[in-house]
Amino acid sequence: IGYVPYHGEILGGGIGRMHFSIGPFRSLWYGVFGGINRENTPEFSKSIGIYHNFTLRNLWGFNMNAHVGEVYENYMDSTYHFITKNIHLSFWNNWASRVHVRISAGGAYSLNYHTSSVGYQTWVRPNVAWRILPQLLLDTGLSLTSWENPDTTEWSDYISWSGNLCWYFSPTLSLAVRLSRTWLEGKCVETRINPVLSWMFSPKSWFYVVYSLYGSGDELPWRDPEHWDSFGVLKVRYLVYF
Repeated sequence: IGYVPYHGEILGGGIGRMHFSIGPFRSLWYGVFGGINRENTPEFSKSIGIYHNFTLRNLWGFNMNAHVGEVYENYMDSTYHFITKNIHLSFWNNWASRVHVRISAGGAYSLNYHTSSVGYQTWVRPNVAWRILPQLLLDTGLSLTSWENPDTTEWSDYISWSGNLCWYFSPTLSLAVRLSRTWLEGKCVETRINPVLSWMFSPKSWFYVVYSLYGSGDELPWRDPEHWDSFGVLKVRYLVYF
């Protein structure tokens, strides 16, 4: 459900994979997967794909996955039906480093939420996480995306920036402030501000308290409050063992 009041999702799937640990590779994975899901539509979406992942002895790593499928998706009271194609690559350094760097890139034929249209997209997403103090983590990243207008076959660019400053009171309790902004053809079209209180009350089970501010223009909420929406969300994610 995330941090906005959307409908939930019904899903299921399966995966087959092989694992090796050899030479410079701490882990080496190959696999295939398939699944179905339904989110606010009467029809089920279906997909199949492959993936490859490895982690070196120094904890640097690489991941690749690709999939195709039939998609039914409801967005802004409209239902979209299309055949999706997607490939995603990512690289990262040692997760335990004080400064962690991750770079991902990919392409897809999918729904563009900023334009409410289906078309081809490509992206590059660099991300840096810096542990300033043992209890304080700064995580920031860019998303540089180009998308095709299906009516004109022309391509447009948009840039998204996100920042997350998180204070850990304990291993199970944290408070984060998340800010993101999106620019389309050089104009700011979306800003989100989300304070998030997270509490892990049981292994892999979380309780969230979220306050969300959303603006569709360039002005910040204290300068132009009439063009901002706000709401609060309580969310519980619970893992059941059986």
